[in-house]
Amino acid sequence: MKFSSLSIAVIALVYLVSFRYYEQWTRTVVGGSDAWGYYVYLPATLIHGDLATLEKTVAVCKNYRPNSHQSPDNPLGVMEAHAREDGRQVIKYT
Repeated sequence: MKFSSLSIAVIALVYLVSFRYYEQWTRTVVGGSDAWGYYVYLPATLIHGDLATLEKTVAVCKNYRPNSHQSPDNPLGVMEAHAREDGRQVIKYT
């Protein structure tokens, strides 16, 4: 029984240390990429209230990914959001 408890403790410790060391959630969902685009509508709607423009949401994103590039075609500097003619943003993957 001691070996089993010790094994579980070691596995749990390795898991927790590796989870903290790699911190994948700070680089993918918050910092951009497909995961950000798939789930950005949730904080944009529920927290920031700017689903149409995404300005506040992208401002928070830039705290984690400051090297985003703005251009006339991409005024927010986010590859996942595309501007419509009326200035609203559309999250589109095609």
